Amino acid sequence: MNRIFSPLAFFAATAGLIAIAAPAAHAGNLRWSGDVDDTATIAIRDNNVRTTSNAGGIRNERRDLDGRLPSRGGVTLRLRENDGRGRVQIIQQPSRSNNYTALVRIVDRDKGRDHYDFELRWDNRSNGNGRDRWDRRDNRDDRNYQNDWDRRR
Repeated sequence: MNRIFSPLAFFAATAGLIAIAAPAAHAGNLRWSGDVDDTATIAIRDNNVRTTSNAGGIRNERRDLDGRLPSRGGVTLRLRENDGRGRVQIIQQPSRSNNYTALVRIVDRDKGRDHYDFELRWDNRSNGNGRDRWDRRDNRDDRNYQNDWDRRR
Protein backbone atom coordinates (compact mmCIF):
# COMPACT_ATOMS: atom_id res chain seq x y z
CA MET A 1 0.00 0.00 0.00
CA ASN A 2 2.81 2.43 0.80
CA ARG A 3 4.36 1.83 -2.61
CA ILE A 4 1.14 2.76 -4.39
CA PHE A 5 0.38 5.72 -2.16
CA SER A 6 3.82 7.30 -2.44
CA PRO A 7 3.82 7.76 -6.25
CA LEU A 8 0.25 9.09 -6.12
CA ALA A 9 1.12 11.55 -3.36
CA PHE A 10 4.20 12.69 -5.29
CA PHE A 11 2.15 13.17 -8.46
CA ALA A 12 -0.53 15.17 -6.63
CA ALA A 13 2.03 17.40 -4.93
CA THR A 14 3.92 17.96 -8.20
CA ALA A 15 0.71 18.80 -10.09
CA GLY A 16 -0.18 21.35 -7.41
CA LEU A 17 3.22 23.04 -7.69
CA ILE A 18 2.99 23.17 -11.48
CA ALA A 19 -0.45 24.78 -11.28
CA ILE A 20 0.85 27.42 -8.87
CA ALA A 21 3.89 28.21 -11.04
CA ALA A 22 1.98 28.42 -14.34
CA PRO A 23 1.33 31.95 -15.61
CA ALA A 24 -2.29 32.95 -15.25
CA ALA A 25 -2.54 35.29 -18.22
CA HIS A 26 -0.72 37.33 -20.83
CA ALA A 27 0.09 40.84 -19.69
CA GLY A 28 2.23 43.53 -21.19
CA ASN A 29 2.61 47.13 -22.11
CA LEU A 30 3.92 49.46 -24.78
CA ARG A 31 5.50 52.80 -23.91
CA TRP A 32 5.64 55.01 -27.03
CA SER A 33 6.96 58.53 -27.49
CA GLY A 34 7.78 60.72 -30.45
CA ASP A 35 7.36 64.12 -32.07
CA VAL A 36 4.24 64.12 -34.26
CA ASP A 37 3.05 66.66 -36.82
CA ASP A 38 -0.56 66.06 -37.89
CA THR A 39 -1.47 62.33 -37.66
CA ALA A 40 0.29 59.10 -36.67
CA THR A 41 -1.03 55.55 -36.35
CA ILE A 42 0.69 52.93 -34.21
CA ALA A 43 -0.17 49.29 -34.94
CA ILE A 44 0.65 46.55 -32.41
CA ARG A 45 0.41 42.86 -33.25
CA ASP A 46 2.09 40.07 -31.31
CA ASN A 47 5.53 41.54 -30.49
CA ASN A 48 5.68 43.94 -33.45
CA VAL A 49 5.06 47.69 -33.45
CA ARG A 50 4.64 49.58 -36.74
CA THR A 51 4.20 53.34 -37.00
CA THR A 52 2.82 55.19 -40.01
CA SER A 53 2.11 58.86 -40.53
CA ASN A 54 0.92 61.27 -43.16
CA ALA A 55 3.15 63.94 -44.74
CA GLY A 56 3.92 65.54 -41.35
CA GLY A 57 6.05 62.62 -40.25
CA ILE A 58 7.34 61.41 -36.90
CA ARG A 59 10.68 62.27 -35.34
CA ASN A 60 12.52 61.01 -32.26
CA GLU A 61 10.34 57.90 -32.02
CA ARG A 62 10.97 55.58 -29.09
CA ARG A 63 9.16 52.34 -28.33
CA ASP A 64 9.50 50.01 -25.41
CA LEU A 65 7.42 46.87 -25.80
CA ASP A 66 7.24 44.59 -22.77
CA GLY A 67 5.41 41.37 -23.57
CA ARG A 68 3.41 40.21 -26.56
CA LEU A 69 -0.08 41.26 -27.46
CA PRO A 70 -2.00 37.97 -27.09
CA SER A 71 -3.42 36.39 -30.22
CA ARG A 72 -6.64 35.23 -28.59
CA GLY A 73 -9.78 36.81 -27.26
CA GLY A 74 -10.44 38.45 -23.93
CA VAL A 75 -7.80 41.18 -24.11
CA THR A 76 -8.75 44.79 -23.51
CA LEU A 77 -6.30 47.65 -23.89
CA ARG A 78 -5.98 50.61 -21.55
CA LEU A 79 -4.37 53.86 -22.66
CA ARG A 80 -2.60 56.42 -20.48
CA GLU A 81 -1.64 59.70 -22.12
CA ASN A 82 1.46 61.19 -20.53
CA ASP A 83 2.26 64.07 -22.89
CA GLY A 84 0.94 65.79 -26.02
CA ARG A 85 -1.40 68.64 -26.91
CA GLY A 86 -3.59 66.71 -29.34
CA ARG A 87 -5.70 63.61 -29.12
CA VAL A 88 -4.43 60.06 -28.53
CA GLN A 89 -6.98 57.26 -28.71
CA ILE A 90 -7.39 53.55 -29.26
CA ILE A 91 -9.18 53.17 -32.58
CA GLN A 92 -9.07 49.37 -32.77
CA GLN A 93 -9.08 46.77 -30.01
CA PRO A 94 -7.46 43.43 -30.92
CA SER A 95 -9.91 40.77 -32.09
CA ARG A 96 -10.11 37.74 -34.34
CA SER A 97 -11.57 39.86 -37.17
CA ASN A 98 -8.48 42.14 -37.29
CA ASN A 99 -5.93 39.37 -36.69
CA TYR A 100 -5.42 40.59 -33.10
CA THR A 101 -3.99 43.94 -34.16
CA ALA A 102 -4.43 47.01 -31.97
CA LEU A 103 -4.36 50.52 -33.42
CA VAL A 104 -3.63 53.78 -31.61
CA ARG A 105 -4.05 57.09 -33.43
CA ILE A 106 -2.47 60.43 -32.57
CA VAL A 107 -4.09 63.53 -34.07
CA ASP A 108 -2.22 66.82 -33.67
CA ARG A 109 -4.22 69.61 -35.35
CA ASP A 110 -2.00 72.54 -34.31
CA LYS A 111 0.85 73.81 -36.48
CA GLY A 112 4.26 72.24 -36.00
CA ARG A 113 5.30 69.17 -34.10
CA ASP A 114 4.54 68.30 -30.52
CA HIS A 115 5.99 65.62 -28.29
CA TYR A 116 3.65 62.73 -27.45
CA ASP A 117 4.13 60.05 -24.85
CA PHE A 118 1.67 57.30 -23.97
CA GLU A 119 1.51 53.90 -22.35
CA LEU A 120 -0.72 51.09 -23.54
CA ARG A 121 -1.41 48.18 -21.17
CA TRP A 122 -3.18 44.88 -21.59
CA ASP A 123 -4.07 41.94 -19.44
CA ASN A 124 -6.66 39.31 -20.22
CA ARG A 125 -7.38 38.53 -16.58
CA SER A 126 -10.56 39.63 -14.91
CA ASN A 127 -11.42 39.54 -11.24
CA GLY A 128 -14.90 38.28 -12.08
CA ASN A 129 -16.90 41.46 -11.59
CA GLY A 130 -16.23 43.33 -14.84
CA ARG A 131 -13.24 45.32 -13.62
CA ASP A 132 -9.67 44.64 -14.58
CA ARG A 133 -6.78 44.54 -12.14
CA TRP A 134 -5.82 48.19 -12.81
CA ASP A 135 -9.11 49.61 -11.62
CA ARG A 136 -10.13 48.20 -8.28
CA ARG A 137 -10.71 51.64 -6.80
CA ASP A 138 -14.39 51.79 -7.67
CA ASN A 139 -17.38 49.87 -8.98
CA ARG A 140 -17.41 51.34 -12.51
CA ASP A 141 -17.36 49.05 -15.52
CA ASP A 142 -14.42 50.54 -17.45
CA ARG A 143 -14.11 47.89 -20.15
CA ASN A 144 -15.31 50.24 -22.89
CA TYR A 145 -13.51 53.32 -21.61
CA GLN A 146 -10.66 53.86 -24.05
CA ASN A 147 -8.68 56.68 -22.51
CA ASP A 148 -6.73 57.36 -19.35
CA TRP A 149 -7.36 54.83 -16.58
CA ASP A 150 -5.83 57.18 -14.04
CA ARG A 151 -8.56 59.81 -13.75
CA ARG A 152 -6.90 61.74 -10.94
CA ARG A 153 -5.34 64.25 -13.38
